[in-house]
Amino acid sequence: MSKQLWTADFRRIFLANLFLMVTYNMLFSVFLLFLIERGGTDLQGGIATYCCSICALVMRPAAGWHLDHKSRRTLTMISLIILAVLPWGYFLAPTVLLLIVIRAIHGLLESSASTGLTTNAYDAVSKEHFSAGVGQFGFSNAIGTAVGPALGLYL
Repeated sequence: MSKQLWTADFRRIFLANLFLMVTYNMLFSVFLLFLIERGGTDLQGGIATYCCSICALVMRPAAGWHLDHKSRRTLTMISLIILAVLPWGYFLAPTVLLLIVIRAIHGLLESSASTGLTTNAYDAVSKEHFSAGVGQFGFSNAIGTAVGPALGLYL
């Protein structure tokens, strides 16, 4: 008997990744405008984007090691929970420097969450449906990347 692709675990992981990608891309498209509105400059916006990107790049190998040697679920869940409340930090930050620091932390957490979700998705898919599962999971990234910026600008 063949195991189905869309198990309860895979559906949860798919939706979590979809929402992660939508929210990350929503914020990515409007962060510079928000920073400038809060008194920042174009240069500071570039620094914030650079910090976010570098932190995300640095975090991936560390997250990968943690996922291989420690709990896969723990890193993913902690990252997602903090990411759920982190955007409030943008509104509460009193200085542009603190906005840049929060943006860097956002990059670290987004990287660890997306790495964890991807690993957990691959674990949730049976070997006979692995290729289809990887494709469907990648589709959640594509939807988030397509919808997120437009939704961010709309809101």
